Amino acid sequence: MEYIEEVGKTIQNNWAMPKRFVGKKIEARIVFTVNPDGSLTNLWFEKRSDSRSFDDSTEKAVKKSSPVSPFPENLEKTPIEMVVCFTPPNK
Repeated sequence: MEYIEEVGKTIQNNWAMPKRFVGKKIEARIVFTVNPDGSLTNLWFEKRSDSRSFDDSTEKAVKKSSPVSPFPENLEKTPIEMVVCFTPPNK
């Protein structure tokens, strides 16, 4: 579970959300595979927002984050499907 949280934080830190979306009710969900070597593949949108620039910023965040750290020794070496939900902060 810690590893998944680390992947999520890496993506969040790489998200350059356009400032004009702060406080807006907008959401995008991206699904991708985290491979044992840390590569992020098979990216697709489970839900797109109504804004292409918002969606583009979320996709770039995931792509920029690849590769993340490889799986830790104690984690089974089977790829993990992960969903990240992107919503702008309220302020």
